[in-house]
Amino acid sequence: MVKGLKSRGGATASFSLPPGPRGLPIVGYIPFLIYNGKNIPLHRQFTDLAAQYGPIFKIRVGSQLHVVVSSPSLAKQVLRDDESNFSSRDLPLAIRVWTYGGLDLSSLPMSQDWNSMRKVVLREVLSNPSLDRCYELKRSVVVKALRELVRSCGKPVGVLELANKMVANATMAMSWGGRDDGDVDNEEARRLCEEVMALMEKPNVSDVFPLLARFDLQGIGRKAAEVAGRFDRIITSVIQKRFDGKGSLTMVDGREMKDLLQILLESRERTLHRAGREW
Repeated sequence: MVKGLKSRGGATASFSLPPGPRGLPIVGYIPFLIYNGKNIPLHRQFTDLAAQYGPIFKIRVGSQLHVVVSSPSLAKQVLRDDESNFSSRDLPLAIRVWTYGGLDLSSLPMSQDWNSMRKVVLREVLSNPSLDRCYELKRSVVVKALRELVRSCGKPVGVLELANKMVANATMAMSWGGRDDGDVDNEEARRLCEEVMALMEKPNVSDVFPLLARFDLQGIGRKAAEVAGRFDRIITSVIQKRFDGKGSLTMVDGREMKDLLQILLESRERTLHRAGREW
């Protein structure tokens, strides 16, 4: 591990790096972020460091070197003007496992595959007509959640849990249809999403020391793979039901609303048709 850290340090020594706080050997600045004595949130600590070192500074967390930008002009340059140079990044182990190596739109580096996915999302999902079609669906989900809140008047209510459930129901309805609270697939999918989010938020030594990632010391990678496998089985079942005619589109005010699954299936069918092949 020490040899790997030395070689990594030698590789970055030739670059002109911004200023930053000095950390400890091996662990870097981790102890100062965790044990700051005042329980200061991370973003507040970065604000204090920016006041000391400037709007761009470096910070080493374990063997990982990070660069933090904190001014609007630098954020604009990184996120918009030069986004192609900053689009690739190391993914936490749980996210890497969940997305099969970063194959989703938010993790995939800019490439032909990313451009194709982006076009489908912008044209079919985030276009004004698509968003307008989703309005009544989202409204009905919110109204249903508010009615549940009213029925619980005088009783303790977990508002955060209710809000998360509302967002999950709307998201899954727009993704593959179905709005019933008793829908087994939807309930299981929502629970699995909560599980993987908890894994993503959990500090992982494999993310701080990539040389140790292969050992998965905390078992987070293994747990994420198990959750991803169960989630895939749900998605496969939903797709198969749609093929078999057993899975229907979401109905809003007596009208069928085309969900993301249907959009993707129709897009693939058009692609195969253009290629002269049958579905």
